[in-house]
Amino acid sequence: MQLQPSDLAKYESQVARWLPEHPFLRGRSFSNDVIASYVLASAIASDKLITAHSELTSLSRQPFLWRSLTSVLGIESLIDGRYLGYILGSFWSDPITRSGYVSVTGLSDGSAAAVSISSDSASIAFTITTPVSFLGEIRDAKVELQGELNLEGVGDSTSRTFFLNGITNVTAGTTNMRATTLKISGEAWLDADIIPAGQLALDIDKDAKFGWGQRITDKYPFSRHPATLSKPDDSRDGGKLELLLEECAKRFTSGAAIILNPDYTAPPRDAYTQWTTRNFAFEFPILMSLLVKHGLADEEPMQASGAGKIRLRPHESFGKIRDAIINPPSSPELASFVADARQAIR
Repeated sequence: MQLQPSDLAKYESQVARWLPEHPFLRGRSFSNDVIASYVLASAIASDKLITAHSELTSLSRQPFLWRSLTSVLGIESLIDGRYLGYILGSFWSDPITRSGYVSVTGLSDGSAAAVSISSDSASIAFTITTPVSFLGEIRDAKVELQGELNLEGVGDSTSRTFFLNGITNVTAGTTNMRATTLKISGEAWLDADIIPAGQLALDIDKDAKFGWGQRITDKYPFSRHPATLSKPDDSRDGGKLELLLEECAKRFTSGAAIILNPDYTAPPRDAYTQWTTRNFAFEFPILMSLLVKHGLADEEPMQASGAGKIRLRPHESFGKIRDAIINPPSSPELASFVADARQAIR
């Protein structure tokens, strides 16, 4: 209802008297970081955020942005890749999720990437557009991108640092290193067409292990530091079955449905399952069919919008299934599955 001018003046006078401050806003800013995180998370998920770099940078150092996004992002969500660094910064700042794992896998045409963020307390999966941006660090993550990658350092305008922490594996195409120093801790594998903003320095912890792909092994400053790691997949002891289940445990959110073709292969251009076509094109459909055969997963046809596809939902987490492969399971269902899987996938 539209108030008359005289009534509107009285209304605004009473509001100013009894509610001098907006409960969510103070001036032109949010009244607190929790409210700001909730609003900006909704804006990111709905692609309605125009620009909020300074606010997002501040919120990336606190857990509230990540916690807000867990309720609004899902497997069918598509967001702008420039926000990933802020989201992960918030994820890594949360004391509850410090031991989490991140997977970023690009589509073959470089247009988008599937993201899986998992921890003991929460897990989400969604799709991002390229280019993809990280802010300040990559930690305990596997990044496989064909599209453009931006690594934004932190610090002042003359000295900016980007960190590789924990166990990281980064393979990418054009990679804009917007930092003056790359600092490596833990174990890091890096293979990318790195374009530095200027002269780049390496700062490697004395206990760190590191390895370079062919595209940078002979380029300064990487050429000054002989690699101490081989390419990660070259040094792993498990067979194809163990490796596949390990990747599934990292990339697929526990309890979430997996959209597949009726023959259990990944649908074309599906960011969530695209990685299987590159690394496990033969083995992945077999694994999925065995899960259904042994009652460890249900499948159902999708509605008209997903004609020709099925929705497969595992009953157990892939982490538990992986553990059953490594250690003899006690349940008859898992034991029967393990026997068939070991015979079919070597």
